[in-house]
Amino acid sequence: MKQHALEPRNGFEWSRVVWGGSHDRPDDHCSYCRRSLDEDERDYIALRLMGTSHFAVFCDDCMRTYWGMENP
Repeated sequence: MKQHALEPRNGFEWSRVVWGGSHDRPDDHCSYCRRSLDEDERDYIALRLMGTSHFAVFCDDCMRTYWGMENP
């Protein structure tokens, strides 16, 4: 199986990401633009970045703009 690296598009600034702690509940806001997630986005967040002690969630707009992904 071939692995692919997931990398953001040009213009993405890692310093803008607000990371949640591993014991925090998922935020109701996009970790990048801080826009409030609508009900559909909260029910199905397609892009979550997770580490051993932190996580970030992205709204549909940021997911599309910076990661080239569409919510199914």
